[in-house]
Amino acid sequence: MDFALGLIEMNEDGWQVLHTLKKAIAEVVLKKMDTKIEVPSAWSLLEHFLFKTEKPILSISDINDENERLQEYQLKSQEEIFDFLSFFHGHGILLFFKEEGLKAYAILSIQWFSDAFSKLIADKEHVIRDCKRRYIEEWNRFNASGNLSDSLVDVLWKEEASFIKHKAALMSYMERLRMLVSIEGESSWYVPCMNHMPFKHEIILKQTMEKSSILCFRFTSFAMFVYYRLIAYCMSFLKWNVQLDKDKNQCLYHTAAIFETKNHTVIVGIINNDIQIQVLRIKNLNPKVSYETGKTIEIALIELTKTFDERKNFLKGYKCLNRFCSTEDLTFIPENELAGVQCICSIEGKHEIDAKWTLFFWQKNDCPRNPCSSEENLDVCASESSTTDDNVQCAYWQKVSLMAAIHKEHGDLLSILLDFIGDGNVLQRWKIYIGSITNRPYSSNRTVVEDFDNLHQIGKLSPGKYDVLLDFFKKSDNRAIEFIKNTQSRLVELRRQDGSFHVETDQGSLDGTKHRSAGMPTYQHNLINTQKQKF
Repeated sequence: MDFALGLIEMNEDGWQVLHTLKKAIAEVVLKKMDTKIEVPSAWSLLEHFLFKTEKPILSISDINDENERLQEYQLKSQEEIFDFLSFFHGHGILLFFKEEGLKAYAILSIQWFSDAFSKLIADKEHVIRDCKRRYIEEWNRFNASGNLSDSLVDVLWKEEASFIKHKAALMSYMERLRMLVSIEGESSWYVPCMNHMPFKHEIILKQTMEKSSILCFRFTSFAMFVYYRLIAYCMSFLKWNVQLDKDKNQCLYHTAAIFETKNHTVIVGIINNDIQIQVLRIKNLNPKVSYETGKTIEIALIELTKTFDERKNFLKGYKCLNRFCSTEDLTFIPENELAGVQCICSIEGKHEIDAKWTLFFWQKNDCPRNPCSSEENLDVCASESSTTDDNVQCAYWQKVSLMAAIHKEHGDLLSILLDFIGDGNVLQRWKIYIGSITNRPYSSNRTVVEDFDNLHQIGKLSPGKYDVLLDFFKKSDNRAIEFIKNTQSRLVELRRQDGSFHVETDQGSLDGTKHRSAGMPTYQHNLINTQKQKF
């Protein structure tokens, strides 16, 4: 259900929509309250004691003291206390991350935490009323650029002593939840939702640069909030460098951010409910970089949207024309509908979509002419040959496209299985199972993506090698089995296109032939080694 509300004076229809919205929220809350959570009795007892303190935040030392009060019912180890806190964090009851800089505290009152952030992003009316005149100018800078100083935090929180007392923990948790980013070497933070600088299309996008097609993720809701968190994720987790403009100002805007990674420019932007990605380079744009960038962003969005829904609440697609975050081009072509599409848009009228070119940068599943110069092509290409003969170039790109298609099938399967694992009991069973397979201690704080990566590293998971996944889902969710087997079938078909590549399982290759890695071309070896780190 959609609700159209704006920041304007409410008329009778607006109040009716608001009333309907309140009823819908109440229904969701009541449904969540009816959900039963089964926990060990000792955990339930410790939960009761912790919340009985009525403190919004407790140190691990305080929690250990409360645990000791349970006497014979107390949790037996620090690790079990961490698992207890992680479990209740996963069900939205408290906030806790077993990570350095965060595991020293658990936030028991999510409302208190939310109030602290709300104070930081208060509107100007509240700031003028609550702050002394000398801080108004500093707040105006914050409201324009999103740069929040340490001194302004103290001013905005001055009426709530508990915020000031626990400032370090609050700011660390806000950063971990991608609500803000700590600025290295400074006592300040970048808060994406407070940046109101307009995106300068005419300065950035009219430069003579090689540009990829535009990858688009269309959301049903919360698009702007997800975008803010995505920008923080790119800055703090991916460690992408923010590009500087000619005046040495960071290219961070209200609806776009421009980054530098792997010697390429990446633009992340939003318009309406669409988050868009484009990769640029002055020359020799490397399609491998755009492909890896697209997958990295997609994985990030899956992770960031788990907060709202157990299912992925966006569609992946492409733009009609190469106009980034343009109000003139609001078209969206879903990925599974791109081939053979004729588009009718207000810019070009009726025209055909160049599907091969569009997909080249994000999937590499066809052989268009290489849009990049041969001088600085993929490293794997340079190691094989420096010839520019058209037939050799096309043969190379066919090999690259085949490998990319194989790894796309593999990556898409893992993305689907992320949704099957989800949260709650299935996630707990997955963690216990992975611990037994990898001989690593159970940890609820490692992400499922990190678990996949670990399986790759120890040789238990690769394109077509899914025995571990089949074994787990046979015992937990048979629906996933069909997806795994369908992917295996598609990989067999792809493998037949190139006899030098074999898909293996623990019982041998899928077609019964023996795998000889020595017979694989060098560039295929390099591609596999590169792609192994994708998940």
